[in-house]
Amino acid sequence: MVRTVNKLFNIRTPEWPRLSLLYLMNFIFIASLTWGELILEAAFLQHIGVEALRGFFIAKAVISVVAVAVYSAFADRIANHKLLIAIFLSGATAIAIGLFLLNQGFVGAAYPLLYLVVFVPFYDVQAAHWYTYVNGFYDTRSAKRIIPILATSVSAASIFAGFSTPLLNNLFEPSGIITIWIISLITVSLLTWLMPYLLGDKKDAQEKGVDLLPGFSETKEKEPSVSYIENIRDGYRYVLQSKFLRWMALSALMLALLQTFLQYQTSEILKRELQTTERISDFTGTLISVASIVILLFQSLFLSRIMGRIGLANANLIFPIGTFAISSSLILFQNLPAAALAYLNRGEFAALGYSINSLLYNAVPLRIKGRARAFITGIIVPFGILAGGLFLLTPLISTTWFVPLLIGAIALAYLGSELVVRKQYGHALIKMLEQEDFSFLLSNKDSRLTVTDPATLNALRQRLEASANYEFMMFMANLISQVGGQAAIPLLADVAKQSQDGRVRAGLIDVLVAADIQGNHVLQFYTDFLNDPDRRVRQSAIVGLQQLVGPDDEQFLTPALNMLEDPDLEVRAHILSILANSEDFYAISSAVQALNQLLADPLPAQRARGVQILGQVIQTRLTRGLDNVSRPTFNLTRHLCDPEDSVRLPAALAVEAISKNKVSDQVKELILQQMSGLINDPVERIRQATLTVYGRLGKTESYSLLVQALIDPSPQVRAVSVDTIVEAGRSIIPVIHPKLNSHDPQLRKMIAVILSRINPDEYGPLVKSYITHNLMEIYRNYSRLGALTPLASYPTIVVLKNALYEQNQQLLNEVFYLLTAIHDPKSIRLISEALRNQDVNTRANGLEALEALTSPQTATLIGQLFEPDLSSAKILTLGQEFWGMTPPT
Repeated sequence: MVRTVNKLFNIRTPEWPRLSLLYLMNFIFIASLTWGELILEAAFLQHIGVEALRGFFIAKAVISVVAVAVYSAFADRIANHKLLIAIFLSGATAIAIGLFLLNQGFVGAAYPLLYLVVFVPFYDVQAAHWYTYVNGFYDTRSAKRIIPILATSVSAASIFAGFSTPLLNNLFEPSGIITIWIISLITVSLLTWLMPYLLGDKKDAQEKGVDLLPGFSETKEKEPSVSYIENIRDGYRYVLQSKFLRWMALSALMLALLQTFLQYQTSEILKRELQTTERISDFTGTLISVASIVILLFQSLFLSRIMGRIGLANANLIFPIGTFAISSSLILFQNLPAAALAYLNRGEFAALGYSINSLLYNAVPLRIKGRARAFITGIIVPFGILAGGLFLLTPLISTTWFVPLLIGAIALAYLGSELVVRKQYGHALIKMLEQEDFSFLLSNKDSRLTVTDPATLNALRQRLEASANYEFMMFMANLISQVGGQAAIPLLADVAKQSQDGRVRAGLIDVLVAADIQGNHVLQFYTDFLNDPDRRVRQSAIVGLQQLVGPDDEQFLTPALNMLEDPDLEVRAHILSILANSEDFYAISSAVQALNQLLADPLPAQRARGVQILGQVIQTRLTRGLDNVSRPTFNLTRHLCDPEDSVRLPAALAVEAISKNKVSDQVKELILQQMSGLINDPVERIRQATLTVYGRLGKTESYSLLVQALIDPSPQVRAVSVDTIVEAGRSIIPVIHPKLNSHDPQLRKMIAVILSRINPDEYGPLVKSYITHNLMEIYRNYSRLGALTPLASYPTIVVLKNALYEQNQQLLNEVFYLLTAIHDPKSIRLISEALRNQDVNTRANGLEALEALTSPQTATLIGQLFEPDLSSAKILTLGQEFWGMTPPT
């Protein structure tokens, strides 16, 4: 039974408790709000009049800005549940004031105030914050399943409230219904506060701090009191910087304008056709109930599946298209049925559309989501309502064509803006993944520590000296250098001199180098360790000296040249690598002699270091426009034929770096001649470097070599060949297009990748077919693995299964590579990393981004391969569903 219910509603068992409580909260809130709105709207039209709506729209817009000003001051700074409670209680307080005025007979003041409460703290502020509050519990893909179900609480509550309104009218006066409204808001506030306790996830609210050391304090900067203007600037800046949010803002503006005109036109028709409060409220109550039943069934049984099949961005177009159709009917007919549809469009239909639209904000980083939505909801939307009210104040309002014309134009603009939002959603998800990674790196630098007295440094030093753990010692040393500044130098120097461990001495020097502390004390500190018996210490000291005074300063050059006789290779090589950046390297005879010794050394490791340094010397001369590089280049290319892989590899990498520069024809011919034999080198990276060099320096005939590399067994080598050929642009298409008819399937595939990257519109379908082919082969392999499971005890079967797993991994990697031919490679890389992440939220965002770029089917097939509980049975089920795949026998 439980499984049936879960499958019917697309909800997992552990999700039911929280969902049920959220559902109850929203049901109570919406039911009481509907009672209040039905009574107050009808009373407003009868006692105040339709004409007053024009001024009401303006007042509503201005008051909304003030209300959102208060909300935005606390958005993202106060816990979501606390802010939600504050919204509920502030609304209850305003309703109580309106109730008092109504009981005192001030009808003209009470009904506008109460009607404003319906829209400002609830439809404006609470509606914006509710889905921010709910989204905080779920990741992107979980929200796609759960929020549509949660949104049915709106329909269920509306059905209940609509059908029960006549009964309430018989039992209570309007003041009694308003009192029930207040009690309901207090109840929802209580449930919000109790939720962590009821679900058993309450964390300790008061975490006591402990002073680890006297005089040491962590200065966590408190958020300053931010003004409303500053909050608006925050939201404005976030929206301005994001193309996705800019279109979201424009869409919200168009909808606010449109709903204003629809409400005015609808109210005019309702007042004209129904006239009294009772008839208006009876009609709208029944209308809401019937429509809510239809919407409830649609949301419960179809919406989440529709979103899963066509994608969120496409599902978001349901409401804009419906709004355009309803607006058109109101323009054409202007009768009660058309007004009924328009009335629902700003109520029940709008709630459905908002529940989908709110999911689009999952493409906005969490740290800015609240303020960005506050800006759009609190500034853009009220501005649209204000503009709509001002339009309705013009003399043209008396004509029969003005309002219909406005409705038609704005409805079309709204639909157009939502079409652009659909396109931008996928790009925004990619950017969010980037920004989330960037925010994580920034967070490591976010804390600041302050020393309050010298005793603190001594206490830290004692902790440093007392520890025998190297990692903790380096942590403490880094802490001392950060908080002590110049005062940390003698302290760390004493500890280093007293230490018997060369690793610790070198580490302490590295800490000061990283801290970039200046001064004569630091100079002396580094100099004292240049003759240390441990080579790691000497190397760290010379690095610090170079950073402190510079590589051309005599205080560095004198000890550096002396250390060219150092017995340790790493020390000599490091000094040579520093000197290699000098324009006068060949004027330093001792450096040239030391380099030649390395290049001629019988040990491969020595020659490899010499090759690296020689390449650095040549690169320095080329980047600075210096001559006389032919001879050193010849010396470098001789090592391309070295019998040792460890020597040829740095030589090839050095030539690859040199090829980025403008070189003479003589140097170019020399390099190409020496590298021609490396296309079949056993070392993969050497083959890559060879292709890169030929692509940069080679002529037209080099394309035959590049095409040959397209069938290299290494995916990395093939990728380099593809990148190099693609750089030739459309002119290469006639040369490689005939290769699509090659008998080699690998060559055909790589040619399709090249053509698709050059002209994705024409050749993109070729790559999509190869993606499908790879996925089918992966799923077939999993079917074979399932069939082999009963035989897993045989060693040969284990080998076979491992081979299939390796082939699947190669095919899956190739799928992502193929995707880069038709989509932004950086975006695909981010998606690939997200899908491989251990965090379920990150995987969900990655899969959502993949769906936005490809299709729900492709995203489902690929996403299933990254599920932690991947099984052959699930794979076979999907294979049968999409391709009719049958298990092997």
